[in-house]
Amino acid sequence: MAGKHEICNVALGLLGAEPIQSFDDGSYAGQVCANVYETAVLAVLEDHPWNFAESVASLGADATAYRPDFAYSYNLPTGYIAARMLMTPQGRRSRCPWKISGNKLCTDLADAWLVYTYRAPEQLFSPQFSMSLAKYLASLLAGPITESESKVDAWYRVYRDELAIARSRDSQKDHGDPVDTSALVAVHSSG
Repeated sequence: MAGKHEICNVALGLLGAEPIQSFDDGSYAGQVCANVYETAVLAVLEDHPWNFAESVASLGADATAYRPDFAYSYNLPTGYIAARMLMTPQGRRSRCPWKISGNKLCTDLADAWLVYTYRAPEQLFSPQFSMSLAKYLASLLAGPITESESKVDAWYRVYRDELAIARSRDSQKDHGDPVDTSALVAVHSSG
């Protein structure tokens, strides 16, 4: 997969700018890329539950709840970007309400597991993510590189369109949530 400099060079190419050798190559474009790259990665990772950047963690409860409206609070895992789903210890999607508050996940679910997005390394980026990131970077770089606000807006719209395509393709790699039929079986058995 593409590295950070290659992804930035795709974005710069979309804007008609010269490629960079590295973030510290002394060029204006390299400096601007260095300033926005990591923030852009985090923003695009947060925009969609990318399969390559999914992780699961068993959460250890705090001794006392962080908020009085929930029974339990848990520290968020290292590398956490966005919560995607809360699971029971049996691996089922929890229907229990939850809230991210500060660096805590608060819920009434004991022994919670969290499915979340983490900052995956570049070598795991999918081609679709890399292209979405390049187009988002183009929207961020358009102002400083081209000095054109209309290009900023245009490239942001292109990014949103690219993200819609990426979501569709990425979701095709997912087989969906298993259906919990235990309640149906219990009702059927008791009838």
